[in-house]
Amino acid sequence: MVDLSRFPRPNVAVDVAVLSVVPRTREATDRALAVLALERREEPAGLALPGRFMRPGERAADTLSTALREKADVDLAGREPELIGVFDADERDPRGWTVSLGHAVVLPTTTTSGRWVPVDELPRLLFDHTALVRDAVARTRARYELRPDPDGLMTQAFTLAELRQLHEAVLGASLQRDTFRRRMEPLLVPHVDDGVHTSRSSGGRPARLWTVAPTDALPERVRLPRTRR
Repeated sequence: MVDLSRFPRPNVAVDVAVLSVVPRTREATDRALAVLALERREEPAGLALPGRFMRPGERAADTLSTALREKADVDLAGREPELIGVFDADERDPRGWTVSLGHAVVLPTTTTSGRWVPVDELPRLLFDHTALVRDAVARTRARYELRPDPDGLMTQAFTLAELRQLHEAVLGASLQRDTFRRRMEPLLVPHVDDGVHTSRSSGGRPARLWTVAPTDALPERVRLPRTRR
């Protein structure tokens, strides 16, 4: 049997990019995809993602949920973070040889002890957390090209306009309204109350309410059409 104590071992960390859609300004309609960042006071100091070193006998999932709960006051509420990749660049952590299991999770906006930073305004993060955010954003945006709100950011029934605004915030682009409706409507089901398709009015013509249909079908096209500038 090989004596494993003969081999040097790196520290193993679990870091997570928590993504959500938040107001960019005081105007509630101006929203953007953002990542949760924490301010480190100890060296190395600066902005970083929530994370934690694994303890002996601990599973990565337990390390992740503990880091979010203790450092950012975030409850995963049963959601499963996605493994984005293993980050093992030389000297990625000035404290010593460290390998990071980089994860991502998309959650509805929640009160946290961190800071929501729009991903298109992201400053340089410590370690290689900027690369983790980049990869997490690319995965998330790819999902939102294909399906209506695949990560369940809409926690209640919604109008098609509200759904399009959410996708525009995630994708960081304006989408063609009519094409978006044609692509997404077959993947939705009417929100029904007492056998009647419900609607919402904000002073004008009532807009019908929808929820996401359970389906494994994928659209033929993989990119939502943008509006022309």
